[in-house]
Parts: sequence; C-alpha cells; structure tokens
Amino acid sequence: MSKEILSALVQLFAIFAKQDDGVSEGERNLVKAYLKQMLNKEEADFFLKEFDRFADINKNTHERRKSLVSDSTKTLRICSQINRELTHVQKIIVTFNLLEMIAAGGTSITAAESDFIETAVDIFNISKDEFQFLKTFILSNKLY
Repeated sequence: MSKEILSALVQLFAIFAKQDDGVSEGERNLVKAYLKQMLNKEEADFFLKEFDRFADINKNTHERRKSLVSDSTKTLRICSQINRELTHVQKIIVTFNLLEMIAAGGTSITAAESDFIETAVDIFNISKDEFQFLKTFILSNKLY
C-alpha cells in the first residue's frame, strides 16, 4: 500500500475516531495495532503521531465540534482518493476497519458516525447488503 493511501487511511481513521467526543484509548490502540501489522516500528510510530495530529487529541470538545464541516469535506476527498486507488476487496477491508473504529469507541453508532460511514460506503460503491453484513458482524459481536 502506498504511503499516500496509508496517510489517507490514517486521516480517515482520525476523523471517525473523534466523532464521539474524542479519541478513546481503544480507538487509538486499534490504529496502533493496525499500523504495527502493516509497517516497521519507525513507520508505525510516524503514522501514529499523524493519527494523533489529525484527530486533534489536544483539542477540547467545543473545538472538535467546530471541525465537523471540515471533517465532512475531508471525508469526501479522502474516500474519493481511496476509491480511485484501491480494489473493491480493499475497500471492503477499509470499511471493516472503519466499523471496528466505531465499535472501539465503546458506544452505539452516533448520527455523525452513521453519516460518515454511509458516505464512505457510497463512495466506495459497496452494496447495501455487503455493508449491512459487515456492520452486523462488527457491531453485534462486541469485539471491542
């Protein structure tokens, strides 16, 4: 996977993670584990710092809410880039990872998270049946 796509994925993970009032430890650990699987330690550490930066970890709740419109625009741009460069199977895996991120937040899907994941699924051209299967599997199995 190219560094550009990996950076796009990290940004997308950050956008999803911060939608429910900030990044939880579980969400950050999920990203950390994902990066460690894909990269060497130095690269994983670099992209984890990028995740922290994109997720605005040091911002308060009010500042994070103000970035919702910006996050929507970024989500459209990032998903379009991913859609052009990944295969359908890879986009299914990205959707799976995004649903894991939502589940790692420890709450049910918020309206914002639902909007963001549905936007991604639409741009990725994932069928409603495929998405429903992934969503049911991740969220009903309480993996996090």
